[in-house]
Amino acid sequence: MVNEGGDGRDDRKAAYAVTVEIAVVLGKATLRVHQLLKLGRGAVVELEQKVSEPVEVYANDRLIGYG
Repeated sequence: MVNEGGDGRDDRKAAYAVTVEIAVVLGKATLRVHQLLKLGRGAVVELEQKVSEPVEVYANDRLIGYG
């Protein structure tokens, strides 16, 4: 799909049309159902990850790196 000018603009347009879902996991926590149901707006949940540890970065549910 390269145009006749050879600069690849059509290829870039196709790449921009791809949808990618990005998720960053700051940490994980295990809660029982009754604990989960008690959570309200502004609730604080303690995570099993330290602040100094890198976060996990996912693209379309696939781990792509840490940051």
